[in-house]
Order: sequence, then C-alpha cells, then structure tokens
Amino acid sequence: MELVKASKDLHWEVASSLLTQTVERCQKNGVPLWTHEQVNISSLKSSYSFESLYLLQHQNDFVGCVFISFDHDVFWQEMSTQGSLFFHKLAMGNDHNSKGLGTLALAKILALGKNRGCTWLRCDCHGGRLRLRNFYEQFGFEILDRQEMFGFDVARYQMPINHYSQPTLR
Repeated sequence: MELVKASKDLHWEVASSLLTQTVERCQKNGVPLWTHEQVNISSLKSSYSFESLYLLQHQNDFVGCVFISFDHDVFWQEMSTQGSLFFHKLAMGNDHNSKGLGTLALAKILALGKNRGCTWLRCDCHGGRLRLRNFYEQFGFEILDRQEMFGFDVARYQMPINHYSQPTLR
C-alpha cells in the first residue's frame, strides 16, 4: 500500500468515484455516511484543496482515498493543534473494502505524519458509527470527546504519533 499525493486533475474523479462507492455501500448496509452531493467533484473541490487529496494505491490500483491537512482543522478550532495531521473521508472502493487495507492506510497516514514531524494524528467521525469508531480504537486512537458540531454528532479521536505500535492484522 502506498499513499500517493494527487498530481493530476483526473485524481479528483478517482476520489469521487471511490467515495461514491462508499456512499452506496453504506446506504445499502443501512448506515448512511455522506450523500452523493457531498462526494461529487465540485463539492469535493469546494471543501478540500487539491494539495490535501491523497490516493491509496495497492498492487498498481487506486483502491482508496483520503484528504489530509496539517496544523488546523474546523472540527478542532477550540484547541491548539500545531503539529497535528488531520485526515477526512478515508474511503476504500468496493473491490478492496474489508480486506485489511484500511489498517494499512492508517499506517501510511501515520508514517506521513512522522515524516512531517507531526506529534498528533487526529480524525473525527459520526458518533453513531460504532464499527468505524471501533476500527479507529483498535488501531490505537483514543476518543477525545463526542459532541454536536455543525449540526452533526461528532466523535473526535487522536493518537500521539510517537507512541504508536503496529497493530496486528487479522
């Protein structure tokens, strides 16, 4: 698994396609996450910078995507977050979902944070997404809090980067 920084405008289409697969899979499983409108290219471009887009490549295929930012994030405004790596919309395409690649993706995101000299790896998710929250906790994230933010039930997670130990893949 490689974490590849987006370099072509075409990568917006790849990310949108992978995120759309995730939207449809979650809706089919009765756990809606985002809407189609939130993951179309124009919406992604208005919410995220091109510099924040990364693709996850496994065996020469783009299998997932994630948006990464450093130091500041709208869900963490009330505290000092200098030295933090934040990630959003981590998603795997249908052909590669539930195969352990999510853990590898988190390890690559963590490695990026280490390489950039970050001290914290931080993310947030819907507070009601118990399976996703368990995934983060099994990786080593600790919940900071759960609160309503921007009209959403948000669970915020963090992990000190230098205290990480590789989880066992099952």
